[in-house]
Amino acid sequence: MHSMRGGGAYSDGDLPEGDAHFVFGFIKRVWNRGALAVNYARALEGKIFGGVHHTGVCDQTTGDSFAVKSRGVINATGS
Repeated sequence: MHSMRGGGAYSDGDLPEGDAHFVFGFIKRVWNRGALAVNYARALEGKIFGGVHHTGVCDQTTGDSFAVKSRGVINATGS
């Protein structure tokens, strides 16, 4: 069992510049730290080995599948 080390809350009700500007600003900051941002992708499976997340991903526009290794996963699917 893995425990969550952190979390955050997001509400677009108080974003004067709009939610798209907020999200793209976040993406630009993590790109500068070596992150990968993927749009129109579906997580196929996920496992953790030795503290590293291994996630199978399918590109929903091309149908290509690929693997991603990461220190963390952000679920930004909405409701």
